[in-house]
Amino acid sequence: MKFTENVHPLNCIRMMALSMVLCVTSSYAVERSVEVLSDKSTNYAVVSESTSGDITDVTIRLSRDNSIYYQRNFYDCKNLNVKHIGEAQSEQELKKTNDEKFSPIIPESVDYFIANDVCRR
Repeated sequence: MKFTENVHPLNCIRMMALSMVLCVTSSYAVERSVEVLSDKSTNYAVVSESTSGDITDVTIRLSRDNSIYYQRNFYDCKNLNVKHIGEAQSEQELKKTNDEKFSPIIPESVDYFIANDVCRR
């Protein structure tokens, strides 16, 4: 980086530090583990999420006993409800949706722990 008389070196350092923080934040948001106390035999990870209003669309990877599969759920963070969209062995198969309605999240269930993670973000 070449310094000019209009750019103070401290400003460049601040910009570089901010860039590093943003990179760490975005990579953290891509995939993260979620501890599900009611199911210790399965590893859960949020692999994608997007929010529109009160609804968060979440894709979860589950791995247990050398098997991996994916779930896609809609979480209504305001009303603490969940809608199961699909379950498949690959993320591409999750594009299909079903007609299931939202249902209440049961305390201490898998959905409870996933919602606790995604709804507080």
